Amino acid sequence: MATEQAVTELFPWIYFMHCVTHESSLMLQDICKIDEISDLTIFINDAQHWFSTSKLRPLLKEFCVQHYGTSRSFYFPSVTRFAGKLLQIKRFLSMKAALQQLVQSAQYIRFQFDADPFAMRISGRALWELIERVISTCGPILHLLRLSDSNAATLSKLKGTVDYIKSKMTDQGNDTLEDKICVAFHNRCPELECDISSAAYVLDPQFIMKSRKPTREVMSAFWKVSRNVLRIKCDTKWQVKRQQLVGELAKFRMKQDGFAKEDYTNPDTYAFWGVAGCHAPNLMELAFRLTTLPCSTGEAERNWKEVKHNYTKDRNRLDREKLSKIVFVRRFIRLKKKICFDEATPVFSEWVNEMLSKASSKSSEESSDSEDAVVPFVDHIEAGEQGKINGKEPGEPEVKLTDLKKNHAAKSWLFEKYFDIHFLDKNPHGAADDGPLEDESEWEHRVIKDVVWLRHNGFAVESFIRGSSVLNQSIEKYRINDVLHQMIRDSPHNTRPMISTCDRDENIFDSDTDDSDTDDNNSDSDNDNNSDSDS
Repeated sequence: MATEQAVTELFPWIYFMHCVTHESSLMLQDICKIDEISDLTIFINDAQHWFSTSKLRPLLKEFCVQHYGTSRSFYFPSVTRFAGKLLQIKRFLSMKAALQQLVQSAQYIRFQFDADPFAMRISGRALWELIERVISTCGPILHLLRLSDSNAATLSKLKGTVDYIKSKMTDQGNDTLEDKICVAFHNRCPELECDISSAAYVLDPQFIMKSRKPTREVMSAFWKVSRNVLRIKCDTKWQVKRQQLVGELAKFRMKQDGFAKEDYTNPDTYAFWGVAGCHAPNLMELAFRLTTLPCSTGEAERNWKEVKHNYTKDRNRLDREKLSKIVFVRRFIRLKKKICFDEATPVFSEWVNEMLSKASSKSSEESSDSEDAVVPFVDHIEAGEQGKINGKEPGEPEVKLTDLKKNHAAKSWLFEKYFDIHFLDKNPHGAADDGPLEDESEWEHRVIKDVVWLRHNGFAVESFIRGSSVLNQSIEKYRINDVLHQMIRDSPHNTRPMISTCDRDENIFDSDTDDSDTDDNNSDSDNDNNSDSDS
C-alpha cells in the first residue's frame, strides 16, 4: 500500500487493481474448501485413478465411443489449479452415462473386485445431483475466469461481468451448499471492484442499457478517472473538457446522431470506438486509453513462461536483448493468430477476411512477371510440395519417411497452405475415382483443420464437416493429391482466400497500409503452428 500511494502521488494517472485471474483462483480455492466440495473432489480424483487402470480403461473408452461417438479422458488438474478442479468435476459429469454403464456391465461384474467404493455411488443418484448443484452454482464464476484469462482488452467488461455473477449469487441464509458458495464469492468480490474498471464500464457499448442509469459511485469514479487519465490539472480546462464529454456521452448513451447507425453488439469495445469515435472525438480519446487494457496479469505471466522455454540450460548464454526479441516474436505471433482468427471475435475475423479478399483480387490484376506478385492457391501440387509430402521429389535426394515425420517445418509449410480451406466431397463414401452422387443433399462440405501423418504415405489433411460439432461427426483424412485439389476447386463455399505463401513477399502491400497489415497477420498466424511444434 505504501508503494501504491507513493507512485500515485507522483503519477495520478496510474491506477492499481487486483489481478482478476488471481482473485478468481483464490475465490475458487475458498469454494473448494467447503466440506461437501472437498469430499467430492477427493472421491472424483480416486475414482479417476480407479477407472484409469489397465483393466478398466479400455472398457471405459469403448462405452464412451458408444455414447458420445468419441473417446473421452479424465482431467487431472494440478494441486494449485483450483479452476481445474471445477473443470475436473464438469468432465466427470460429462462421462456419467459411460461410467454408469461400465459399473453395471457384465465385464465389470466379472472382475469381482474385493473392495469397490465407487460402483455403488456411481450407479446411484445422490452423487450426480451433488455434482449438478456444484456446477450450476459455480458456473457463472467460470465466465469471470475466462474473461480475465483471455488475450483481449477486457477491462471494460469486468464490472458488467461481476454484476451478472452477483445477480446469480443470492445467499438465502439457509446454510445450504449454494449459500456457502455465495458467501465465498461475496467475500472476495470487493477486491474485483475499482475505479478504473467502473470508468471503462461506462464506455462499453454492450452494457449501454445498464450504464444509462449508473450509480453515483460509478459516475464519480468515471469523472475522477477521466480527469486523471487525460492529465488535466487546470480546473478551468477541466470544466470545458467535462462539458464536452457530457454532451458526447449523452449522444452515445441515447444512440443519437451518428451513434444511431453504429453496431452496439460489437464485443470488441476498442474496435467499436475505432469506428464510432468520429462522432465523439473527446470520448474516443478517453476510450482508447481505457478500453485497450486487460484486467489481469495473465499475458505478463505467459511472457515469463516463454522466457523459461527459450532460456534453458542449453541456451544459457543468450544476452538479455536477444532473449527479449525472441520472446517478443514468439508471443506476438500467438497474439496475432488469436486476434485475427479466433471464433470469439467474428466481426474482426470478417474484416480480416475482407482485407485478404482485396489482397487476392489485387494480386490477380498484377503482372505475373512482377517480383512482388502474390501467388494464389492453385489446384495442383506446387513445386517442392511433393517432396514435403512423401520425401520423393524428382531430382532431389530422397528423404526418409521417419525423418519426414519429424519435419515440423514441412508440416508447418503444408498447414500454412491448407488450413481452413473448404472443399466439397461429392461422394464421401466412395473411391477417389468414383463419380459424384446425384443427390446434392448427400454431399459433404468439409473444412481442413490440421495436417496429419499417414504411415508410409506421407502427410495428409484432417477435415471436419463444415458447421457441425466435432464431437458429433467423424474426422476424415484426405491425402494431399490432385483429387483433393479438384474437390477444393469444385467447392462453392470457400470463404477464406486461398493464398499460397511459397513466393509471398511480406512487403508486397507497402502502398496500402491496411492490406499490408492484414497480410502480415495471416502469415504470422500460420507460422504460429511452427512455433508450437518447436516448443
